[in-house]
This record gives sequence, structure tokens and C-alpha cells, in this order.
Amino acid sequence: MSEDRTLTGPQEPTPERVAAVRAVLAGGEGTPEGVPAGDAPSLSADDDRVMNGLIAAQELSGVDLDYLRHVDAVSDRGIAAASLADLGTLFTYVLRGERFSEGHIRAAIATGKVARMLDRLAEWVPETR
Repeated sequence: MSEDRTLTGPQEPTPERVAAVRAVLAGGEGTPEGVPAGDAPSLSADDDRVMNGLIAAQELSGVDLDYLRHVDAVSDRGIAAASLADLGTLFTYVLRGERFSEGHIRAAIATGKVARMLDRLAEWVPETR
């Protein structure tokens, strides 16, 4: 699968950008260290923080306009093996899925999928040493 399949192409996932996405999404899975997920406020797809955080993550990984053609193969490989383009496919799928199935984003947060995607995005942060 080609890394150039995303429309926007990935932005550089710097530590600051990934931290900013996590901060925006704080309250769902992947809450900041020391804050148990159960103590965090409930988030919904209607919450601007969620949409802004997912959009920011998608901007870092890229937008896949043909995500429906790629999502099964990307899912089969798993998040742990995802490239930046694969993450672009997954973030596009999560965001666009809400249009067709209310609760799609909330389920992705509740199951930890978004947190795993953010963890994988953080792994793409270039070493600065």
C-alpha cells in the first residue's frame, strides 16, 4: 500500500503536536497520566474537543479520501504496525464513520482504539537527540 495515498500527506508528528492532540482529547481513553479514565468527564462526538482533537490527529497523519478501500487491510495489519498513512486511513474512518453511525466516535474512544491510534502516532515522533 502506498504511503502517498493520503490527500494532505502527513505533517511532522512532533512531540508537541501529539501532546496537543492528547490534551484536546483528555477525558476519554488515553487521559493524561495520573487521571484515571473513570474520573474523566464523559465525551461525545458532539463535543468540540473530540472533533478538534481527531481532526488534529488526522492532519498529522493525513486524510485518506479512499479510506473505505484501505480500511480493511489496515485493520487486518493492526494499529501496532500502522504507518502514518495507515493512521490517516484510520483517523479518516473514525471521523467519517460518525456521519453514518451515531456513536461511532464514542465507541472508538470507549474501546481504547483512539488511544492506541494516538500511541502509535506518538511512536512516529522523530527522535530529536
